[in-house]
Amino acid sequence: MKTRGRKSLSITIATLLGAVVLAPLGAATDATAVTGTVVKAGLGSLHGAALFSTGALFSWGNHMYAGTGSSENAAKPVLVATSVADVAVGSMHTIFLKTDGTVWGYGWGGPLGKGEDAHANYPIQLATSVKKIAAGNYTSFILKTNGVLYATGDNTAGALGIGKAAGKFFTGWKKVGSGFTDIIATAELAGDGETVFAMKGTTLYAWGLNSYGQIGDGTKVNRTKPVLVMKGVKKVSKGSYGSTAALLTNGDVYTWGGAFYGVGQGDDKNHPTPALVLSGVKDVEVDYGLIQYLKTDGSLWVSGKISLDAETRYYSPTQIDTLVASIVGCEDFRFYFKVDGSVYVSGDSLFGQTGSGSKKELTSFTKLSRKASTAFCSKGDDSASFLKVDKGLYAAGHNWVTGLGKYEPTNTRTFKKMTFVKNAIYDPPVATLSALKPSVGKLSPSFAPGKHKYTLTIPANKSSVKITAATLDPSGRIEIDLFYTYQSSKAKKNSITIKLDKGDSQTVNFIVSNADGYIHKYDVKVVRQK
Repeated sequence: MKTRGRKSLSITIATLLGAVVLAPLGAATDATAVTGTVVKAGLGSLHGAALFSTGALFSWGNHMYAGTGSSENAAKPVLVATSVADVAVGSMHTIFLKTDGTVWGYGWGGPLGKGEDAHANYPIQLATSVKKIAAGNYTSFILKTNGVLYATGDNTAGALGIGKAAGKFFTGWKKVGSGFTDIIATAELAGDGETVFAMKGTTLYAWGLNSYGQIGDGTKVNRTKPVLVMKGVKKVSKGSYGSTAALLTNGDVYTWGGAFYGVGQGDDKNHPTPALVLSGVKDVEVDYGLIQYLKTDGSLWVSGKISLDAETRYYSPTQIDTLVASIVGCEDFRFYFKVDGSVYVSGDSLFGQTGSGSKKELTSFTKLSRKASTAFCSKGDDSASFLKVDKGLYAAGHNWVTGLGKYEPTNTRTFKKMTFVKNAIYDPPVATLSALKPSVGKLSPSFAPGKHKYTLTIPANKSSVKITAATLDPSGRIEIDLFYTYQSSKAKKNSITIKLDKGDSQTVNFIVSNADGYIHKYDVKVVRQK
């Protein structure tokens, strides 16, 4: 039985319920039909995202993190951006790189560099002239076209690589260093910090959390700046509890770090120094308890433990199959794909995320009834997974994040095809107020649906004012944000009373949305004369 704890979201969610809603620097207005194939999919704690070969980016899940611009949860994938080249999904945020080199993001503002109390429920622009992006659970990284690497978000254990571990979250981007060519962020359990890897050509650097020796510098000391690990590296893969492997350009695999089941170095101990464990390898994938090695001859080898409940441990790489085409490692389960398209899965299936039809641990690799070419999942969340079948995407696991048209705490234990919502891209002008009326005072400028910032001045002899907002849309929803309190109603009208001392001021936000997921925000600064 699993002994590690589940990630806790309660503090962050409670904070965000009254968070500042960030306005977009720009919003896409074109709409793209669902064509092409899925090239990448990511999973957060309460939301997911999928990128198509056409550059269309779809998102779904909890409305706080899905980026759809709606105050309602998105049970199905909704188009949120076009002309997208890459996407990276964190626990409560998403960043994406557009073909013009701009980076955009949505979700919790902490890992977006906007502060812990900020929140963007639709994409906002974050940076320009970027060629690579990466996201950990609570961090974001951008690699500029000039090779300069920047970071923002949670700096626990020095995960931002800026020379110090102080500062939980920062506003804006912080410079890590120059001369980098690639960045690989890893997902960890909440509160532990993160281990981050970056490349300069084929030279591997790392920093951040090092409690198991996962950085590979021979110590278990957290590093706040990039340190050299090794040269000649083609790929690095890491599990959530410290097991790390690097595939070199010559086909050798070195492992280091630790977990509960060893790193293939002949025992179950932590090993902070990299060691050669297997040669002739073309791919390697590390998850919570197992390392998969795919050799050039198509044979599959493993070290570690196939599931938490499995009896057998492989202290050194051991061959378990042949004719394997590809491998995928998730949080504490994993897939491999045979050359004939058949799919094998093992590990945790509590939420049905293995798609095997079972909620029990799969203590050996189990063949699925469905064929597929690859899988998408997260090493920071174990609640769902996605199979790529021809041009479609199939999901299994927790219905909060599978995007199958339900948003309820039940599970889907077999893979079902996802339906992507066409022509639903966020467009700010659609959702508007029809009226904004104060009980006293003067509103400047005078109200118009296309104007979104106002100042309301009330006389000194009036200690309070009632402001009423209305929308003509029958499905309209008006939300109010004042003093970090959050009210909402599906009625056509919504009012709030504000009390002020003489000379004081306060800002109230009226946020209007409709059933199609469109939203706009109206800011009213209320000033009482002295």
